[in-house]
Formats: sequence, structure tokens, C-alpha cells
Amino acid sequence: MLDSFDALLYAASLYRRANISDLRRRLAIATIANLSLWDWRLAPRFADEKFETLVEPREMLASLRAEFEWHDGVKEEWHAGMIDDFDSAPCCHSVLISESETLTRRLWKAQVAVVLPFVEERRRQLLDEYSEDLPGWIERFAPVDGEGKRITDVYDLEIGNLAYLFRCAGVKWSARQTAEYLRFLRNELAHLRPLAGQTLMQI
Repeated sequence: MLDSFDALLYAASLYRRANISDLRRRLAIATIANLSLWDWRLAPRFADEKFETLVEPREMLASLRAEFEWHDGVKEEWHAGMIDDFDSAPCCHSVLISESETLTRRLWKAQVAVVLPFVEERRRQLLDEYSEDLPGWIERFAPVDGEGKRITDVYDLEIGNLAYLFRCAGVKWSARQTAEYLRFLRNELAHLRPLAGQTLMQI
């Protein structure tokens, strides 16, 4: 039985684009895997597409649906490859769900796997970069955690806390902008909202 790991390995073997950042490459691979699932026909098709098509795939999926002749109202059948077991559960083919919440969840799942670790990596870099200033800012501006408790340890600062402290301390614009962008990425995904293609084109 195929699973997410199989799909991810296959997608990684196909997506070999040059002149693309490592983050975009990882996100492209995760998206291809989460859309293709068990259907090995889809992964090569997606691997040939530009990054902007992968992060906004609905138009391409609609085109593939017409190509497969899976019209509205068609009965979803296992023998036609419309449904199959994946990760030990029956799943509907992505081409059939191009306008559904299920597709939105698949895009979100790919983004969470790649973007949240990126946010954490950049958070740690910012903590290290401002390690000498943060203790004083914590004392002065009194950031709180999600339960409203005052934060006293620098390494307990989440990206939202850093964005707040950077605003209060008036640090350079580029650092404030970075922290706010990372905060936005984290908050959207934490609230189960996939990031829009326009947002992903900035990473």
C-alpha cells in the first residue's frame, strides 16, 4: 500500500529545477506529493510546472479533469482510479476535488510540513542575532505567552512575541518586516488556513 513517504520520495526524484531556493523546492515537492498521492501520472505533470502553478493548482486540476473525462456528476469508482487507499484510508483523487475543502486541506498539509519548520529556523536565528538586546526588552516591554503569563526566558519567545518586541524597541525596518511576515505565516497555518499563492511567492 502506498503512503505519504512513497509519494514524497517520488516527487523529490522528479523535481530537479535549478535556480530555485531550497525552501521553494521543498514546498514544491511536498505539494506535488500531497496532490498526486497514489497516481503516478500526476507527479511528472506537476514537476514540469512553474512554482506559481503548484501553489495555485486549481486551474491545472480542472484542466486535468477535462483531460481524464471525469465530468461533473460522474460516479467515483475505484477501478477508474478515482478513489484509492492512501495512508491506510480511502482518498479521493485530487482532480475530482479541485474546488473542495479537501483540496484546501491537502495544500495546507504540504505547507505546514515545510513552512512551519522554516519559521522556527528563522525565529532561532533572530533570537541569536538579538540575544544581547532581548533580555532588556523583555524586562521593559513585558511580553506575555498565549495564556497571558509574562515571559521571562528569551527562548520562550514565539515569533509573535518577537514581532511585538521589535516594534516596541524600534529595531531596523528589515528585521521588523521579517518578524511580521513570519508571524503571519505561522498564524495562518496554525489556524488551518493555507497560504495564498501570492504569499508563497514571497518566500
